[in-house]
Amino acid sequence: ALSFLRKSAVMPRLAWIILAAAFAPSRALDVGTLHLPGDRFDANDPRTRQMLMESLGVGVLDIQPLSENVGLNGGVWKLTDPTGAQPDMIMKSRPFEARPIMPAEAAHFVNMYREHPSLASDPDVVFPSKILACLGPDGAKRNDLIIMRKAPGMTLAYWIADRYYSQDPSSRRELMAAFESIGRNLRAFQGRYGGKQHADFQTSNIMVDNENGNKITFIDLGGMGHPVGHSDTEHFSIAVRMLQDAYPPASFLEMALNNFEKGYYSQQVQEPQMVPS
Repeated sequence: ALSFLRKSAVMPRLAWIILAAAFAPSRALDVGTLHLPGDRFDANDPRTRQMLMESLGVGVLDIQPLSENVGLNGGVWKLTDPTGAQPDMIMKSRPFEARPIMPAEAAHFVNMYREHPSLASDPDVVFPSKILACLGPDGAKRNDLIIMRKAPGMTLAYWIADRYYSQDPSSRRELMAAFESIGRNLRAFQGRYGGKQHADFQTSNIMVDNENGNKITFIDLGGMGHPVGHSDTEHFSIAVRMLQDAYPPASFLEMALNNFEKGYYSQQVQEPQMVPS
């Protein structure tokens, strides 16, 4: 890992402003290119790291691979300011597909931002702040780097286990309240963005921050708005019921889902009134 350039006494004020801007919560999506020194993106290559840091506008940076929740990514890394002055970021690589069935994830994020620019500043979701198209020496695109803030807390999947095995008598009550909050937040999310579905709404894509009143954050919006076989509520219910054997009795998570539905339908969207003919 590399560390930030330790020149706090002499570093120009502008450099610190740029560094802070790179890590501060984004108000816009910045799209650019990264000209790779080799045939592919290699986060361990010093030249590639230097180019990445220049693109982010920072002196030097800790770049560590993230082992969990890699999914179908071409790699996931945590970007850290070792001084602790700025929050951690997540960077993931998506291989470039010349003829994808649907738009590549990076292109889809750009389209979503054009349609809903408020996504970049929505505190209840994680949306990219920077996208870099990585070009090889021949000028052909190799992959996209998608960079975003790291959501605080743990995934709902881990948080369910934490609450289930907790000796705190209020833990299960806390879990039921969180599920209700997830339902309310999902309905509000869909309402803010024209009824679009998250499209992968399950326990690994919901973060719970128990150090901040169990604040809920939705992550992994790469498929937002894509047509899928199930609605968000259906997909979430299926995902939660798959965990019932791990947390008996089945009625425990069934009750949690009832609270999720209570929160979701507490914010009913009124149907338009028809004008009598």
